[in-house]
Amino acid sequence: MLACFIAAAALTAAHDSYPALSPDGSTLLFQSNRSGRQAIWIAKADGSDPRPFFDRAHVGIDPSTAVWSPDGTAIVFAMRPAGATDDNESEIYTIKPDGSKLEFLRNTNNNSWGVGFSEDGQLFGSAANGWPSVHLPI
Repeated sequence: MLACFIAAAALTAAHDSYPALSPDGSTLLFQSNRSGRQAIWIAKADGSDPRPFFDRAHVGIDPSTAVWSPDGTAIVFAMRPAGATDDNESEIYTIKPDGSKLEFLRNTNNNSWGVGFSEDGQLFGSAANGWPSVHLPI
């Protein structure tokens, strides 16, 4: 009986990962399954006041690691589109730090797991399957 309880507890434990501190150092983004599925969460820089930031399953699932734009005015992430039938389908989005203005940037078929910014402000997506990455100036 104890083993079943321990196993159930392990399956339901929240997992937080991939923190990203805002350029001004005030806000933290991170991935978490606290809501029961993978989502992007936001908190104060010290980790206090955590709350869901992006958890819209009707738009897409399994959002990737979110990153801040260098100037802190946008957050960018990739995710699988809702209803996707191919595991390699990804879409890249930007959203304002207040959660407004979700904007579709592009889709990819290379399983984009993460996004980032180059030093010159170019947005890029990394691929998990060895295909070339995507580059997208914004």
